Amino acid sequence: MPLPPDAANGYLPIGVHPATLSEIEARFAVTPDRKEQMRLLAELVGVLASFPIVRRILVDGCFIGPRSPTKDVDVVALIVPPDHPDADEELTGRMRDLRKAYNPAVELLWFFDGSTKAELLINLMQEDKPEHGSEPKGIVELVEFR
Repeated sequence: MPLPPDAANGYLPIGVHPATLSEIEARFAVTPDRKEQMRLLAELVGVLASFPIVRRILVDGCFIGPRSPTKDVDVVALIVPPDHPDADEELTGRMRDLRKAYNPAVELLWFFDGSTKAELLINLMQEDKPEHGSEPKGIVELVEFR
C-alpha cells in the first residue's frame, strides 16, 4: 500500500503508515541533504535488520515532512523485551554504539515492542506540535526491512 497523500500541513496524515525503504526514498529523498540522510537511514536499517532483537522500525521527524533542509532523521527501533529468548544485552550495547555513530544525522531510540512506553512514544510522535503547524502528523513503519 503506497504512502497516503500529505495532509494540509504538508505532513503525512495521522497514523502509522507502512512503507519500504524504496518508498521512503522516492517520497522524501528529494534534495541532496535528504539523499544523504536517506543513505544513512538505509545503512542504519541494514545494520538493525541483522539484530534479531529488532521487531519493528519507525521513522519520524522532519525528514518525513515538508521542511527543508531537514536536521535529522528520527528512527525508533522496537525491540524484544528482556525476558524474550532473542534478548541479547550485547546487541543492546551495540545499539548504543550505533546511536553515537549516527548522531546527529540520525537520532536512534529504542523501546520494548508492546510496552506502555513504546505505545506512549508512538502516540507522542503523532501529537500536534508547533513545528508541525500545530496539527497531528503521521509516522512511517518500515516493512520488508529484513
